[in-house]
Amino acid sequence: MSLGFTVPVMPDGAFYVYADCGIVNHPAAGDSSALTKAMLHEAGMVLVPGMDFGTHAPKQYIRLSYATAYSKLEEAVERLGRLFGRH
Repeated sequence: MSLGFTVPVMPDGAFYVYADCGIVNHPAAGDSSALTKAMLHEAGMVLVPGMDFGTHAPKQYIRLSYATAYSKLEEAVERLGRLFGRH
């Protein structure tokens, strides 16, 4: 399932992704701080705004970790799919 994030650089040996949230289907798209707050309150998920990880368009990027069980990643995709209307 595509959630609408763009990943400009594929991770190489890390367990996280720095993803562009500019075109996700949500009113807070493009504002990483507002979007991660919405993810917490509306989907019960914690992701981190890009402003904590760099200077390249930090307001438009989020950081997410995939260092967990595959079943939990599937659940996360399902939750975000519902949040973004892509279920």
